[in-house]
Amino acid sequence: LVLLIFGVMLTSQQQFVEMKTMAGDWVLGLMAGGALLSFLLWAAFSVPAWQPLDRAAAEAVDVQPTATPIGVALTNGRVDQLDQPDDTLRAGMSSYLLPFEIVSVHLLVVLIGAAYLARAKRRSSTVAAG
Repeated sequence: LVLLIFGVMLTSQQQFVEMKTMAGDWVLGLMAGGALLSFLLWAAFSVPAWQPLDRAAAEAVDVQPTATPIGVALTNGRVDQLDQPDDTLRAGMSSYLLPFEIVSVHLLVVLIGAAYLARAKRRSSTVAAG
């Protein structure tokens, strides 16, 4: 969707509308943004699981490779066969790479279609020879 919007914006041939904002709108926007930022920071720092651990608790935490399956899946590996003891079972042939490639080609086609639809249409005028 973002690529489609940028494609339409970049290929548009019309003049852009310039909007004037008053100082009161800027102040109201800054106040609303500051309030939202302060609420989000308060919410983020109040989550108990995100609090820093003391040294004894940090050493007692069992280390697990949580990001490894995601990385292996995105680089042409089978996540469901990572814990197989046999090497032939562990070396799978499918992964998430093909769906991502299909989506990227689809987005490219959509962007080209949006650029085609957004370009200026030329009117053909025929002059009748008399």
